Amino acid sequence: MFNQDKKVKTRLTAVKQRHTVRAIDLGQALGHERGSYVMAGTQQVDSQTLRNTGATFTTSAGSVGDVIGSVTSSIGALIWTGGIAEQFNADFADKYKPMLEQLQADMEATSKALEDKAAEYDLVFHGAV
Repeated sequence: MFNQDKKVKTRLTAVKQRHTVRAIDLGQALGHERGSYVMAGTQQVDSQTLRNTGATFTTSAGSVGDVIGSVTSSIGALIWTGGIAEQFNADFADKYKPMLEQLQADMEATSKALEDKAAEYDLVFHGAV
């Protein structure tokens, strides 16, 4: 029991003395592979996976933009009159188009955040971007 306590104290002392160790060295010391990050001790996140997910958000944001453009063009090209047409045009302009534009902006922001996080992980675990 005494030897085990001594080993733990020795390890803690070594860790305290090396508190300035770069994060990459700490990650490697803990057994993490380069390019991965352990979150809450249970999941590894690969920086390339973050980039791929960000690219998916970018592509999807473009698709949302295409929907906005397509519906806007269709509304402008249709000869449609009456109460239902007016209600649809008003709903699209006042409700749906702003929601789609916000969705597009959120998806683009998420893509950027994922790319930034991937670059941060690369810097921490690879020492370079």
